[in-house]
Amino acid sequence: DNCTAVTSYQQAFYDCRGLTGVIPRELFEDSPSASTFNYTFYNCIGLEYGEVIINTTDSVSMQGMFQNCTGLKSLVLSEGFKHITSKNMFSDCSNLKAIIMLNDAASETEVGTLGALTTIILPSATIIYVPTSEAETNYENAWTGIIAATRVEPLLKLVGNETVEITYGETYTDEGYTVANNQIANKGEYEVYGFEVAYEDGEATDTLGSKVRTYTLTKTNGTT
Repeated sequence: DNCTAVTSYQQAFYDCRGLTGVIPRELFEDSPSASTFNYTFYNCIGLEYGEVIINTTDSVSMQGMFQNCTGLKSLVLSEGFKHITSKNMFSDCSNLKAIIMLNDAASETEVGTLGALTTIILPSATIIYVPTSEAETNYENAWTGIIAATRVEPLLKLVGNETVEITYGETYTDEGYTVANNQIANKGEYEVYGFEVAYEDGEATDTLGSKVRTYTLTKTNGTT
């Protein structure tokens, strides 16, 4: 149970094809000194979801960490995970649709550079989701020339236009939102990580004028 002294998870679960479901967030959280994750989950084709608690620096090695995890659908990377240090960390993850970065990246400096990397191998359908529109801009700028700006999007997005005009007395149906491109009907894809969305309305909806509906995305471990 005590993993505080662990410094390497290299090949820890290499080719464990029977390893299925979700990587628990506690796995690396209890090992703050770990800095080597080469091929940790290589060819773990049964994994579908995972939350990785790692504080990354250029000295953290993640060569092929999830390579050939063909069943992996999405992955959450912790607030301390600022950048990717290996170009093939996610190579051959053919079903990986979402990499969710929890670092809010208030500046390009907080994103961190990609070190000496000139390319990162991402499956064609993979999008990197970040907490805010501001973070989106900072990630895009920090990763210019390595990860295309079109591959970075806000985690929570409205469906439809942000501003909508309706006629007084007309019935309006909110089109809702997506979390990592999953609509409410597929909320299990983000609830597996503890994400929840709540909304709050401003003024009453039976009067003329501007009305504001505010959506808030939270995570059960306290992230907002």
